[in-house]
Amino acid sequence: MSIRDTRRGERSRAGRQLEILRLGLMNGEVNGMTPKEALRECQAFCRLTDDKLEKIAALSSEQVFEAGATIFQAGSMAEQIFVLMQGKVALQMEAPMGQLQLRKRVTLDTIGNSELFGWSGIVEPYIYTLSAICLRTSIVLSIDARKLSSLLQEDCPIAYEVLQGLAVVISSRLHDTMQLLVTERSLA
Repeated sequence: MSIRDTRRGERSRAGRQLEILRLGLMNGEVNGMTPKEALRECQAFCRLTDDKLEKIAALSSEQVFEAGATIFQAGSMAEQIFVLMQGKVALQMEAPMGQLQLRKRVTLDTIGNSELFGWSGIVEPYIYTLSAICLRTSIVLSIDARKLSSLLQEDCPIAYEVLQGLAVVISSRLHDTMQLLVTERSLA
């Protein structure tokens, strides 16, 4: 699935980068990090012990998305939650523009390495509220939300720590969104 330059028959720079990323995945490491280490760097999971991180890592898989790819769409069922291992992802919504019923994509937040996104997968009604679009080729740790929810129900200490971390993530996103609104209002 490499990207090719059709004029020269050579792989493009992005294609070579994608292959390098995939080779890193085959070795079980991205940026020298295993899935467990990526979870340890993430705000939502950083309070967990190694054995608890192992349980969550067992529910995950690495995925590669090219720049411009949609990881999930607003309004769709949230079956996964994600930790960005490498790359950059925009969380976007479509906003109405004027009276012509046109819609414009608005970026509400940008996700960097080790950040959690798609947390709707473990919060009712389990529907993504924003879309996640890759701004550059990205590697994400995809965690099965249903299995994670089952683990959280079975293991209260894990649930407490994960939900504490999730509360910090949600609070930070709310704060960032409020700042964005204040900035937009003051410019209007």
